[in-house]
Amino acid sequence: MITTRKRYTVAIAIVLALAVTPALTSCSLVKGVIQQQSGIGIPGKELPADFPKSDVPLIDGEVVLGASIGTGDKEIWNVTIKVADLSAFDKIDAALKGAGYTAVDSLTIKSSDGATGSWTKDKRTVLVVIAKDSSTGYVANYTVGPLSN
Repeated sequence: MITTRKRYTVAIAIVLALAVTPALTSCSLVKGVIQQQSGIGIPGKELPADFPKSDVPLIDGEVVLGASIGTGDKEIWNVTIKVADLSAFDKIDAALKGAGYTAVDSLTIKSSDGATGSWTKDKRTVLVVIAKDSSTGYVANYTVGPLSN
């Protein structure tokens, strides 16, 4: 009998945790505490608050997903933006080069299915992948982080 009660208690606790977590994670205060304590930014449909937008130009469009992990010099951001089509790659390339980034030509791949490119500047690297998503159409996924030595 005690084992059965314990199982039900555990099951109820799990269900409550799953039900309450989305409500808590939508609260910016809780998001901030989680970010500070774990170094993980809770993914959402917005640009992470500390994304270096003054240094990394982003293409205009709806943010489908924004997240970050780490802190300080080791922080990495990931942002996915809805774009019209593959021509967005050339716009992204021009914007990054205009901001002083240098393309890593050996990592640039363009095809009729998608495009991938990497750019560096000072101690930062930007990797962009453009692909067609079955539910949202074309998306540009930016991964921005420290340049590895």
